Amino acid sequence: MISSVNNPLTSSKPPVNQLLGLNNNGQAAGFYNDVKGNTHAYVWDRITRVFTPVSPPGASSATATAINDHGSVGGFFTEADGNVVSFIKQGPTWKTFEVPGSTTTELFGLNDEGVAVGMYVGQKKQTYGFVYSNGAVKTITDPNGIGSTIVNGLNNVGGIVGFYTDSKGNTDGFVANLRAVGIPTA
Repeated sequence: MISSVNNPLTSSKPPVNQLLGLNNNGQAAGFYNDVKGNTHAYVWDRITRVFTPVSPPGASSATATAINDHGSVGGFFTEADGNVVSFIKQGPTWKTFEVPGSTTTELFGLNDEGVAVGMYVGQKKQTYGFVYSNGAVKTITDPNGIGSTIVNGLNNVGGIVGFYTDSKGNTDGFVANLRAVGIPTA
């Protein structure tokens, strides 16, 4: 069965609601748009059907993209200066991070160990994947990619997935292990 999920605070025309992450407890992370086009992050509980806002401090627009089984939520938001930074909310604690020199760092996946993956825009507007672990960011670039690698998912045993653009302009998927890219796993 497929269930529609529409946050009642949505005011955009047409309405925009997206769920982007799901944990094993029936909680989903997503966002809705307001009438001005700003995004507002939230967690929706499939059992209680309650929407809980996720509002990073200093955000003018926020998107929740991931939620792990401990209830930690990850995503990204736009700051007042227009830079996009990533966040992880663990209980009442907020962590924000960005790749040095980048004006756009977007978190897409978060596992139960608190390891996150995503993408950032680097020099010459090229996109690179990243893994964020223990306060450090490691760049991930597929060797077949030409300045366009995105890591958009990971699991609890060290697997990551994403995609890149090859020299012919094709978009190709990849799968790798965190150990293979130099990140130890439990």
